[in-house]
Amino acid sequence: MKIIAMEVGVIGKNCYEVINEEQKKGVVIDPGGDGDQILEKIKQKGITIEAIFLTHGHDENVGALSDIVSDLGNPHIYGSKYTLEVVKREFETCNINYKNFKEIKAYVPIEVGGIKIFPVNLSHSTPDNFGYAMYTKDGVIFYAADYVIDSLMKGTY
Repeated sequence: MKIIAMEVGVIGKNCYEVINEEQKKGVVIDPGGDGDQILEKIKQKGITIEAIFLTHGHDENVGALSDIVSDLGNPHIYGSKYTLEVVKREFETCNINYKNFKEIKAYVPIEVGGIKIFPVNLSHSTPDNFGYAMYTKDGVIFYAADYVIDSLMKGTY
């Protein structure tokens, strides 16, 4: 497995490609900006993007979605209910008719493109924020975009 960090958007380094090199398939996590750069990296690697995973609905994490989804063959977009609602409204504003959304729940594993992903709740300034544990032959890699340690948080993160 290979992970490629990309400096995109106004924040930078908030988009990642996770690639199963054996299957030439992968996923994109948090396409926050610079859709052309994201598409160019995917083209250079010669991979098929099976899915897009979103940690939360802030623009720096979802901002390039409307620019890339059709060029990627309409992959599934995975995220929390709240995050997907944010994206759906943005797509409506851009007149994008897209139906390939997959609502996910924390602690329910997913396998896409030969990549095993385990979503975990994280606390942040927006609801339903996820981090993702990705299982590789070399161990577990954990991706967390934005999170806060919130002493007022009740229940599990």
